[in-house]
Amino acid sequence: MVQKMTIWQIVRRGGLLLCAVFCLTGLLACSDTDSSTPTISGVYAENVTVDYDGREHTIVVVNALSTDTIIYWTDDTSYTDIAPSFSDVGEHIIYFKVTRSGCKDFYSSATVTILPIVLSGISAQDVSVVYDGLPHTITVTGALSSDFISYSLDGITFSDQPPSLTEPGEYQVFYRVERSYGDYRSSCVVTIYPNVFGRYFNPSYGVVVLSEDNVIFDDFDGAGYIVGDRFSVTYNTLSYKGLSFTRLAESDCVYRLIATDAEMYFVAQDSGTINITFSDGNAVIRIDEQTLLSVPNYNYCESGEIIDYIDLRFEQTFVMLSDVTDVTVTLSARDHNQIDFADVYVIYDGLPHGFDISDTVILLGDKIEFTDVGRHTVTAVFLSDEYLPCILDISLIILPDLSGMYISSHHVIQISGEYLSFDGEEQRELSVDNDDWAYNGMPISVTDEGIDYAEESYTQTEDRVLMVRVEETLYLATFRDNVDQIVVTYNESKLTFATDSDVLLTIAINSDTVSVIIGSKLLFTFSEINNCFIIGKADLNADLIIIELRSEE
Repeated sequence: MVQKMTIWQIVRRGGLLLCAVFCLTGLLACSDTDSSTPTISGVYAENVTVDYDGREHTIVVVNALSTDTIIYWTDDTSYTDIAPSFSDVGEHIIYFKVTRSGCKDFYSSATVTILPIVLSGISAQDVSVVYDGLPHTITVTGALSSDFISYSLDGITFSDQPPSLTEPGEYQVFYRVERSYGDYRSSCVVTIYPNVFGRYFNPSYGVVVLSEDNVIFDDFDGAGYIVGDRFSVTYNTLSYKGLSFTRLAESDCVYRLIATDAEMYFVAQDSGTINITFSDGNAVIRIDEQTLLSVPNYNYCESGEIIDYIDLRFEQTFVMLSDVTDVTVTLSARDHNQIDFADVYVIYDGLPHGFDISDTVILLGDKIEFTDVGRHTVTAVFLSDEYLPCILDISLIILPDLSGMYISSHHVIQISGEYLSFDGEEQRELSVDNDDWAYNGMPISVTDEGIDYAEESYTQTEDRVLMVRVEETLYLATFRDNVDQIVVTYNESKLTFATDSDVLLTIAINSDTVSVIIGSKLLFTFSEINNCFIIGKADLNADLIIIELRSEE
C-alpha cells in the first residue's frame, strides 16, 4: 500500500534524519576523544608590541620542554625551527607547532606588532599675508627627500600638491609626512588679509592705523571691528566712527597743529613752513595753498617770524619728530599803536645817509642809505611788545647844497649851509617847502646857472662881489683881484679903506660926483650928490664887500 505524504511531513522526516546523523557522529567522536593520546598543555607565546627602534623583534614560546620540537612559520610554505624576527613597522603573525612524544601536536600563534613612531624635527609655520593677488601656501621643513608629504584642506582627502591660496580668508592646511617607520601629522593656518592695513588720516581726528593686532575682520571682506567699533575700507577710504579717512603713503608725515583755541591735523613731508596771515579779524593758517585753520578774534602771532609786515604775514617752520608731531602756533590779540615819524632832512655832501632810529624799528627794502639829492622813502616797521607792528613810510630828503654867492641885476644872495643873507643883511635860517629850500616863505629852486628866487634869476659866481648901497639903491660889481684898499674920491679928496679896516667916517661932499675905485679900476660913479653922506663899514677880506652911502638928516 503506497502511503501519501505532504510537504510538511517530508520536511519533518528529513529533519529528524539529519538530527540522527549528527547525534551518531557526536557519539563516535566522544568515544574517540576519550581514547586519544594526551594533549600538550601550558605552552604559549605572548604577543609582542613595541615602537619602532630599528631592531629585530620576535616571540618566545614559554613552558616547552627541552625535548619538544618547535617549528615556526608565517605562511604555509616556509617552516623553520628558529622563530622569525621583524624590524619593519607593521603587524606580523608568527605560527608555531610544538611536537612532544606521546602527545598530540600543539598549534598556536602570536603577533609581533611594531608601531610607527612620531617623526621629529618636522614643522610648518602659520602664514599671514596681505592680499597681493599671488598664490600662498605653507612650507614643511625638516622632512627627508625620501619622505612622502601630502596636504589637505579638510583633513580627510590628502594630495601630494600643496594648496594654492589666493583670495582673502583664513585657511587651515593639514599636512602629513610619511616615512617607512613613522609619520608626522599637523596643521597650519594660512591667513590672507584684505589689502586694508596701513595708516588712514582725517584732519579733525588724526590717524587710525589698521594692523593685524587691532583688526577683527568680518569674513575678510575689508570690514570689521577695531576695539568694538565698526569700520569698513573701500578704495583706500576708511569709514570709522562716522568719519572718512584717507589712506596715507609711507612717506607722509602727520602733524597736530595746536593754534591757541583750535587744533587739527595735517599731512606734509618731514619738514616745511606754516604761513599765518590775518584777514577780517581771523588768523588764517596755511601750508602752501592749503588752508588748515581759520581762528577768529586774533590779530598777532607770538611765534614764528614776520616775513611780510605790510600784510602782517608770519612764517613758522616745522620738523617731523615722531609718528605724530605737535606744531604749536601761539596767537594773541593786540592794540593798534598810533605813532608818527617825521621826515629827515640832510644837505647833500656826497656821503650816504640813512635813518637815525631805534632798534625797535625794522627798515624794509634792499636800500636803506642814500646819497643823491631828492626824497627817498622806505617802509619802516615799528615794533612793540604791547602793540601791533605799525607800518609807516618814512622819508629821507637830501637837499641840494646851495652854498655860494648868487647875484642878479639888483640883488645879491649869499648862502652858507642852512643859512642865507640877502643883500648883505644878517644871515637867517632857510626853511624847507615841498622838499625844496625856501626863504621868507618863497621857494628857492636850482637852475643850470644858479637859483631862482622871488621870480628873479640869480647866477652863481665864484668872483668877489662889491655892493654899494646908496639909500635904497644897490650897485653890484664883481672882481677877482686881491683887495688891499678901496678908494672913494670926491673932487680931489680921497678916503681910503685899508685892509682889515672896519671904519665908520662922516665926510662932506663938495662935488656932484663920487667915485669908487679898487686898485686902478673905477667901479662906480655917483652924480648929483648934494648932501652929506656917511661912508659905512667895509670888510675887505669878505667875499661880499659892502659900502653904504647914506644921507644924514
